[in-house]
Amino acid sequence: MTKEQREEALLKRRIIPIIGRIEDSFVGDIQKYLFQMCLDNPKEPVHFVIDSGGGSVTPALNIHSLIKGMPFEAIATVIGSCNSAALIIISACSKRRATFTSRFLFHAMKTQDTILSTEDADRQIAEIKRKQSILFEQGLKIQSNAFGILEKDLKEMMIEGEKFDIRLTAEEAKQKGVVHEIVEKFDFLALTA
Repeated sequence: MTKEQREEALLKRRIIPIIGRIEDSFVGDIQKYLFQMCLDNPKEPVHFVIDSGGGSVTPALNIHSLIKGMPFEAIATVIGSCNSAALIIISACSKRRATFTSRFLFHAMKTQDTILSTEDADRQIAEIKRKQSILFEQGLKIQSNAFGILEKDLKEMMIEGEKFDIRLTAEEAKQKGVVHEIVEKFDFLALTA
């Protein structure tokens, strides 16, 4: 099966894999799939299958906005990791599930900016700090609202996760409201029925 055939089969079954690192290039494909699924059937749910160690925050925020703007129900199933920026994406889904062995890592959102030259370095550093603050607050608010975790508690989780690489188990994530259900195993064929 070619890549195009695989993508067409997933599109037909309304499944979008969020696998691997979340990057800017990722957003275009997700946009294309979501818009096509919306045109095909705006009422039928879309299933996101997530196994991601995270990635860039800005594309995750873009995907979050896209999902929230769609008329259909978004259902996520974590089959491995849901770390960092991937938490922004899962927070857009109205139903969130995880397999028993799934893990979740919270940490503070970070920009990927670098200082481009030594000229005006102070100004560039100030802009990076400004962007960092905005991203952190946006991520905090989105996740707090979606998961029902107080912002101060979520901020504490992010700081702990950053310092000590603390990952929540699926059961801990369920207790905190990150996921609604733990499934015994991931059943791909049930999604395609």
